[in-house]
Parts: sequence; structure tokens; C-alpha cells
Amino acid sequence: MGDLNSGPAVPGKNVQALFATNFQSFMSEGNFIAPYVTDAGDCTFCVNTRLQQISGFPVNESYNQVLDHILLQEDIYVVRSGSVKRLFANEDAVSVQTTDGNVSVALSDHYAVQVEFRQKGSSSSRLTASTWTTCTLLAMVAAFTLN
Repeated sequence: MGDLNSGPAVPGKNVQALFATNFQSFMSEGNFIAPYVTDAGDCTFCVNTRLQQISGFPVNESYNQVLDHILLQEDIYVVRSGSVKRLFANEDAVSVQTTDGNVSVALSDHYAVQVEFRQKGSSSSRLTASTWTTCTLLAMVAAFTLN
């Protein structure tokens, strides 16, 4: 899981591919599924958003991409229906106290993704809330100003 700096196009979501062949090769070799791509598909690295503006990082791309992935092996795990989501879409800044006062900064220039999953073979009649594992991924950015 992580910011793989690659991903497929998502038709209907205005998301373009980046190194899609590499991404697909990686997926095939590991027998992985990418539930965020198939179940949500909204950009995780998006242009022209407040998140990009407050991150302070230059945006060289002119299109939206899905670069952040939680990958699961298809033959081992099942994804909980309705659990796949993009996080921090409306909470895109935090206030940080500096020697110059409070500054509004982004946690990352990417949105976070979240997936709930469990191992296949568990009886659904015996499932409890603790049976599902929640995985949240945020590609964190650390920015420092040196004086």
C-alpha cells in the first residue's frame, strides 16, 4: 500500500492514467486488487483544488490521478461493501503553530483512502465489528522551513 505514483484511468471520474502499464504489471504479478480504484475511483492527487493550493507544492500535472492505493491479494481478502472511501476531501487543512504564528497547512498534497477488509473464508454469520480490518492510507508530507 502507498503512493505508488502510478494508476489506471477511471472513466467517468475525470481521472487519467499514469504509468498504467507498470501499475497493471504490478497488480498482475501479485494477484492484487485495488478496491479504491474499482469501488470509488475519485482522484487522490487532484489538480485545481484547495488541497493543492495550501500544500505549497508545485503541480506539474494538468489532470487528476489515482496514485494512492491499498492493495489486497484477491485470493485471500474480501472488501466490506460500502467501506471504500476517500478521506479529508472536506478537511483539507490543519492549523500549525510556528514562531511566526498559526499557519494553515495541508497534511498532504494527496487525499487519503480507506478500505475495510477481512480474510476470505470467515462465516458471515459469525462476523462481528472486530472481524473487519480498517486500513487508512495518507501519503504524508513533511515540510520544514530552515532559517
